[in-house]
Amino acid sequence: MTGLFCYDMDGKQLWKKDLGAFRMQANWGKSSSPVLDGDKLFLQIDNEEKSFLIALDKKTGNEVWKKDRSERTVWSSPIIWKNKERTELVTVGQTMRSYDPATGKILWELNLGGGRASASPVADEERLYFGMGGGGKGGFGPPKEGAPGGRMGDAGPLFAVKAGATGDITPKAGETTSAGVAWAQPKAGAEMSSPLVYEGHVYIFSRNGGMVSCYDAKTGKPAYSKERLEGARSFWASPWAYDGKVFCTDDHGTTFVLKTGPKFVLIGKNSIKDQFWASPAIASGTLFLRGVNSVYAIKQQD
Repeated sequence: MTGLFCYDMDGKQLWKKDLGAFRMQANWGKSSSPVLDGDKLFLQIDNEEKSFLIALDKKTGNEVWKKDRSERTVWSSPIIWKNKERTELVTVGQTMRSYDPATGKILWELNLGGGRASASPVADEERLYFGMGGGGKGGFGPPKEGAPGGRMGDAGPLFAVKAGATGDITPKAGETTSAGVAWAQPKAGAEMSSPLVYEGHVYIFSRNGGMVSCYDAKTGKPAYSKERLEGARSFWASPWAYDGKVFCTDDHGTTFVLKTGPKFVLIGKNSIKDQFWASPAIASGTLFLRGVNSVYAIKQQD
């Protein structure tokens, strides 16, 4: 079966929506997650055949609006950005776009220059942060016609988009900012693990090499770059933060704990004998980690 299914808390199916089955790049399958805002449920269905963004009524599954997209395969999930100006629905692809959640109207777009969109954007009230992973051109501005993309290991730029941006905000070739882009850092984009913005800094964990970088959220200036976490493997799961600490779990089950701020300080690490690709979830004071073999619930003792 394909599509979206809704159940109540007792396991009774309330509705289902067939969204179609489409060919994905390399047959890797879908991984974009749905997102809720008010009474609407949003899904980003980007693929090799017929990409679209759709809003459904969360209670019935009925279509509210649907917008065709020119993107090819994307594994990133959309986010709801409640900033100081308005509420936006932001999607990532070879072009990042922001939509009005009520109507699907495009508010702004930013050409990311190609690459693989696997991570999701993050935001605060002032700015939204994101960049492409491997395969991008690695520079700024729209790609030149016929220009080849970068290697699959090359990260594209990391962008910070201003709240209230409108229209095409892509920086011109050779430039790093525009009317809607506050700053950009070359070859600093998120590869698999999504960025983390916390207490005025943006953290990027590398897919390979066990490295972490930290940037000032307001200016984009590096606080530290590509610091190696000893013993770390690949980072696929996204990081989280709590109580002045940054956490991220590598694919071999080791969670690294960093002190927040402009200085690289490794506080400690904890290991679980499992393999982790999924990002954690936090609810009711409990941290949930989904490994290949088990689901783990971790709660602070009273």
